[in-house]
Amino acid sequence: MSRYSFVALLLFCVAFSGYSREGIEWLSTSYDFGTFKEAEGPQTGCVRMVNHGPEETIINRVKSTCGCTVAEYTDGVIAPGDTAEVRFTYDPTGRPGRFSKSIKVYTGIENTVTTIGLKGMVIGKPESLNSQYPIVSGDLRLSVASLILGDVIKGISRHEFIHAYNQ
Repeated sequence: MSRYSFVALLLFCVAFSGYSREGIEWLSTSYDFGTFKEAEGPQTGCVRMVNHGPEETIINRVKSTCGCTVAEYTDGVIAPGDTAEVRFTYDPTGRPGRFSKSIKVYTGIENTVTTIGLKGMVIGKPESLNSQYPIVSGDLRLSVASLILGDVIKGISRHEFIHAYNQ
């Protein structure tokens, strides 16, 4: 391969590396719900994508990482130049504290996967805090007061956790 051919091939690869074969551009691949109270109930958000490709495409399916997040999406064909959206609802009931979830979106004939990251902070209701963090120490609430580790054996790692909620 000549030096000029190599440079031309390199420029071609760099020019098209940012585009998927389908030509889909996600306007955002993350969503921050911010801080909200558990008592406010489920929170909803959405992200959008644009079909910049020469052909129609579709959203095949959407899958969330847990049952606390439900996702819906634009159904049907997305023509070139059209916009589609993925809507999601997070249910904070019994889930005080920070959260980080994701949604996988499968698009086009190639079933290309795009991951949408969701995050936020839930200020818990007193009932949720009392059931999940019953130990109160000033502004800090703990899931348990102590841990029983049993025998500690050299060379064997053991992990236990005390979950905390800072009020």
